[in-house]
Amino acid sequence: MNLAEIVSQFESGEAGTDAYVELRAQCLSLIEQDSANAAAYFLIANFARSYVILYEEEAVTVDIARKAKATMLDYLQRIVASQNGGAEARLAALNAIAVDYQRSEKIF
Repeated sequence: MNLAEIVSQFESGEAGTDAYVELRAQCLSLIEQDSANAAAYFLIANFARSYVILYEEEAVTVDIARKAKATMLDYLQRIVASQNGGAEARLAALNAIAVDYQRSEKIF
């Protein structure tokens, strides 16, 4: 499975913690398969881990779940788009995601 397929699966699934557990596992497995994009997979896996830690035992409002999923999908889609470019494009995407996350509400 590649990242585009994982994104499609995540996008069509529910917004609960189980989706983030699966996303994390899939991204961690991609690290071994595609080392050129390991940093991106590691970043997403840790965002997913944070979501699970924050919300696993709490009731999450629909608004928070949708917002988190939209943010995660944005990050994932940026990474997928950057994979067609070279190392500079991939690094630029990761840097932009890091800056966006730092400025965000840190929902995960």
